[in-house]
Amino acid sequence: MVRFLGQAVASVKSWVLLAAIFCNLLLVAGAIFFGSNSLWLLMPLLLVVILILGIVGGVTKDIEGIKHYLSAVDKDEVVDWNRQVAGPLNSLHNTFIDVFKSRQRRNAEYKDAVKEMGHSSFELAANAKEVSKSAAYQSSATASSAAAITEISHSIDDISSRIVAARDAATKACDYSKSGGGALAGATREVSAVANLARETEVRVSQLGILMHDVTSMSQIISDIAGQTNLLALNAAIEAARAGAHGRGFAVVADEVRALAVRSQGSASDIASNIARVQESMQQVLVSMKNVVEKTDKSLQGVFSADESLKSILTTTDDVFGLIDEIAVAAGQQSVAAREISKHIETVADLANQNSYRAGQAAEIADHLHRLTHQSE
Repeated sequence: MVRFLGQAVASVKSWVLLAAIFCNLLLVAGAIFFGSNSLWLLMPLLLVVILILGIVGGVTKDIEGIKHYLSAVDKDEVVDWNRQVAGPLNSLHNTFIDVFKSRQRRNAEYKDAVKEMGHSSFELAANAKEVSKSAAYQSSATASSAAAITEISHSIDDISSRIVAARDAATKACDYSKSGGGALAGATREVSAVANLARETEVRVSQLGILMHDVTSMSQIISDIAGQTNLLALNAAIEAARAGAHGRGFAVVADEVRALAVRSQGSASDIASNIARVQESMQQVLVSMKNVVEKTDKSLQGVFSADESLKSILTTTDDVFGLIDEIAVAAGQQSVAAREISKHIETVADLANQNSYRAGQAAEIADHLHRLTHQSE
């Protein structure tokens, strides 16, 4: 009897130990697999039921054997046997109750966690979809920005080529300005020479006018002398007439002198009239020369102004060359920067496409997880 009871108690203890080991294994397995698939939540309950059935079946067999054996023993042995077996059975019963309560609490916690996970997965799916939409919009926007930057880069290249053409045109204009400056310098020298000649001519015409005035005075003196000679010849003729035959020769001389005086007076009058006309012409020439000098001075001033303007143009052209060079350098730098920005934007667009794809995958996973958690409820 003692050996049989020992075997029964050992059998019950082995079943209890086996039940505890299986419960722990089920708890660990449930904690591991709960995060990936909620259908595994049903497995611990199934295993616990199987385990309980096995334990109850084994214990029932042992108890039936004990009852069969006790029918042949006395009451003292039965009381002693009940005292030895009732304690482990009560402990096993309490253990089962604690396990069931713990599993009920864990199942309630699991259900709450599943609900929370379902809600979180739903929000995650919604957020993932929004992220996917935002990533798609960002990809489209970056693609548009890349196209705009590329267009700007082409525009900058076109501007750079036009700047080079403008620099060539400015170089030609500078060469023309320098050539015009040389021609203008020669014209300035020629106009200055003409102005000097005009001034000298004006001075000489003025001097010639003075000489003509002196000649007029001299012709007047000749005319006066001729008049006096004519009077003297007339007086000599009168005196010769008084002398009679002795004065004939003297009368002839007096007539010749008188005729000479008349011709001299006529010539002096002609000279005076010619000199008057010459003086009038000289006066006109003098006025014309003064006008020539004035216009030459004005032309010279205009040439000087044009020369100063050309010098200013040359100086400004040099400044323009410097500015064009700076603009060309800046345009080149902007073109390089625009290309770099375009490359970076293309990289961002690729990353945005990848993010959009990954966000779409995350949304699908979240939807699948939400469906699984909804099914597990």
